[in-house]
Amino acid sequence: MSVSVCASCDSLFLFSVLGAAGLCSSFLPQPERNNMPVRQSAVILLIIHILMIKFVYYRVQRLKMDKKIFRQKCLERLKSAIGSNRIRKDRIVISRLDRLLRRIAPKSMLVYLPMDIEVDIRPLLQRWRKKCKIFVPFIEGASFRMVEYRLPLRRNRFDIYEPPGSGRKHKDIDLMIVPVVGVDGDLRRVGFGKGMYDRFYATLKKRPVVVFVQRKKCMTKERLCDSYDIAADYYITPEETLYRGKTDDNRDIIGRRWRLRR
Repeated sequence: MSVSVCASCDSLFLFSVLGAAGLCSSFLPQPERNNMPVRQSAVILLIIHILMIKFVYYRVQRLKMDKKIFRQKCLERLKSAIGSNRIRKDRIVISRLDRLLRRIAPKSMLVYLPMDIEVDIRPLLQRWRKKCKIFVPFIEGASFRMVEYRLPLRRNRFDIYEPPGSGRKHKDIDLMIVPVVGVDGDLRRVGFGKGMYDRFYATLKKRPVVVFVQRKKCMTKERLCDSYDIAADYYITPEETLYRGKTDDNRDIIGRRWRLRR
């Protein structure tokens, strides 16, 4: 699943900037080109500056549109996967997730309580409640805070289940299990567009291991997200598991078809 980003449009626009600069200089008298008057030089630089600003604005706006289109296509795929072998797909994801957790052995983790389009990880939670502290999001305003996973659960204004709130604040966790709508080429999360996970992640002092899970893989090779969007260390789907690694020169690399050994 991918949404193509028109790189050729960027090149065309950039060439138009350079072409405009050349066009401006061509109007100057031939003998004066090597000794351009200050006023004419300033005009040309101003034109180039304006065109470059327009280029940056155009680029940002187009990426926002591409991200919006990509999100919509991913949501359509996830909605279509609700009734097609949903239980089997969820079991595959849970099995891979369980093996990863046994390998990492976190003492605390933030999970989620699923909506219909998300992997139902509740069987995994029952299995791990005795092994580590489990927290879930409790939505407050434009973000959320962590509360301990406990019953009874109730639906919030977003129709998502959550436990009763607590005044106690929990700051650090070892691992996060995060549902996604889609994933871009940097292994960054495309969610519902509210930015709650991004805001929460920015408040953490200790960086946890981040695991994205999804019932049906929806990923693009293009870079659609911003630098502040949360990125995954692992991305688990029924199709495959991807992980983020490092090359010898410390560059990020995305590994494919990685399998955990028992």
